[in-house]
Amino acid sequence: MFLRTPSRILTWRMESDGGISDRFSLAVQDLFM
Repeated sequence: MFLRTPSRILTWRMESDGGISDRFSLAVQDLFM
């Protein structure tokens, strides 16, 4: 739960940047999980 909150913020922040960052956030989530 603790990791999910920051990761969600990262995803939202990356979404404004572009799809490439979205892929990065997914990779980070994969590492944490």
